[in-house]
Amino acid sequence: ARVDAEADPAVAAAVHRALASVYLGRGAPDRAAVHAERAARALASTGGEDYVAAETLWGQALADGGDAEAALPHHLAALAALELLPGDAIMRSVAHNTYGSTLFTLDRLDDAEGQYRLAIDAAQAAGNSDSESTALQNLAVLLAQQERPDEAAETYTQLIAVLEGQNTPQATYGLAFARIGQANALAINDQDTQALAAYRQAVPAFESRLGADHPETTAARLSYAFHLHKMGRFADARRVADQALATAQTTLPDGHPYLAYAENVAGTARCDAGDPTTGAALLQASLDTRRASLPPDHWILANGESLLGACLARLGDRAQARRLLTRGADGVEAAFGADHQRTRTARDRLAAFERGG
Repeated sequence: ARVDAEADPAVAAAVHRALASVYLGRGAPDRAAVHAERAARALASTGGEDYVAAETLWGQALADGGDAEAALPHHLAALAALELLPGDAIMRSVAHNTYGSTLFTLDRLDDAEGQYRLAIDAAQAAGNSDSESTALQNLAVLLAQQERPDEAAETYTQLIAVLEGQNTPQATYGLAFARIGQANALAINDQDTQALAAYRQAVPAFESRLGADHPETTAARLSYAFHLHKMGRFADARRVADQALATAQTTLPDGHPYLAYAENVAGTARCDAGDPTTGAALLQASLDTRRASLPPDHWILANGESLLGACLARLGDRAQARRLLTRGADGVEAAFGADHQRTRTARDRLAAFERGG
């Protein structure tokens, strides 16, 4: 209030913009929105680049604070003001990218994709790799969520090329996540050899940047183990999964989602690598944890039941195995439809059991 009363309006707006950025960085979007609003209102009559930045911050703060609908007019105001300016391509990239993120929050994925692509184009025109990498990361996540793995993998490849040219600590951090995203997309797209190579780069990147015991490193190892299992390399999958599980058991609290994930992957690997007794116990533990936090019709629970059923079949408990395999396949199909790959896998698992496998 003192700044507003005593300072030149442009100075006051600059102070409020700086405070808004600080509060956003500290995870306090409500306080950030207050200062971004004051900056935008002080600059509304100018319509210049500072006003664009303030409106963009205001929209971002509202969206981060849980009111994405209220953020939309501010993103649109920023973009409208940019149309009247000669154009700072970096600012244009930031405005499109931030608007895209708000649209993503609202599940307007097609619109968000368009904004991310505009952000990438503007960043490339400006030669700004920071803005380009941020927009590429957002686009890759969106494409993966839309189950467009070929496009996601290509976008992650572009992102990796940009980050490799930056040579900064933040880029090294981003590279780890970009590599695991690329590996996951390649794996989903059944490009198994390329995915394996990507996982072998991703896991050391996490270990180097975050440390061997970090939860994200554990998650990366589990994704690697899951892919090894998919390729039929059960002994290798068990080795990698057991390492991740041991770390998770000593570093994560009971009920942590990564611990449940580790139990699931390690249990599946053990079932197929000759230790179904331990495997079934781990799969049951994973299911128990996930049942405490997920709705009863969630596909993850159905898939977990399918995996446990297959493991119990190896132990000779065919009645319980049939029940879990059937319920699991039905639950996965209810979530994704009959033609989805997850459904086909669950149905194949049930069919193998019925054939006596």
